[in-house]
Amino acid sequence: GRMMRPRRRALVDRTFALLRGDEGMVVAEFAITLPAVVLLLAVVLGSAGVGAQHGQVQDAAANAARMLGRGEPASAALALATRVVRAPSLDIDRAEGLVCVTLRAPARIIVTLPVVQVRGYACALDDGLSGDIAR
Repeated sequence: GRMMRPRRRALVDRTFALLRGDEGMVVAEFAITLPAVVLLLAVVLGSAGVGAQHGQVQDAAANAARMLGRGEPASAALALATRVVRAPSLDIDRAEGLVCVTLRAPARIIVTLPVVQVRGYACALDDGLSGDIAR
């Protein structure tokens, strides 16, 4: 037991000597900048993830518009969107032979952020409003 105490004391003394010298400044600067680097990395990776989510929401909006254009119910389009993204909201506009869909969903960066939304918008021909057309 007696041999461990001098070794531990020497280790503690060397550690404090490092922290007091120039090397200690490097350690302190690293300890201060590490959280900023981690935060920056999280933001960069999170924004790449939001970009991928935007593509998914855009594709889901296009698929929902095509479904609605074929005459399928809005509940089926919303069910399709729910399989792709979490908690989507679906707005449908019909005008001049088109059905347009706006799909919104909360962005997931590290956690789901309801304040930040990704949005997709797409239109398709509306067969339901086109009347009897010879096929």
